[in-house]
Amino acid sequence: EYTVTYTLSTVPPTPAQTIVFPTSAPPVETTVAGYKVINVTMYNNVSTTLTAIPVVVLSNSTFSWVAIGNPTSISSGSTVVSYVSIANIPAGTYTAKVFVVEPNGVTISGYKTFTVTVS
Repeated sequence: EYTVTYTLSTVPPTPAQTIVFPTSAPPVETTVAGYKVINVTMYNNVSTTLTAIPVVVLSNSTFSWVAIGNPTSISSGSTVVSYVSIANIPAGTYTAKVFVVEPNGVTISGYKTFTVTVS
């Protein structure tokens, strides 16, 4: 006879690093080198360098897109700006939810919601 014990954890893992969006610098629409982008400002509040990828979910009553930025290295205590391209999204006003993930897919910050107008 054998006894096998399974343990199911319903608590998601807590990453060692987190990122916060400074309230003094929320994400905004801007243009960089002719491309429409959302400017996501991120702050690393932990003691190690962190690589993160900003993800923006844009939606309105008709359309929904996911725009993904490039991996960004953020040293401890540093603030960086990552540009997420929205160049191919039709004009309109959208509710945007921004969050940040590690390259392995672990979400390291909660949603920040704001409104952006693409013209």
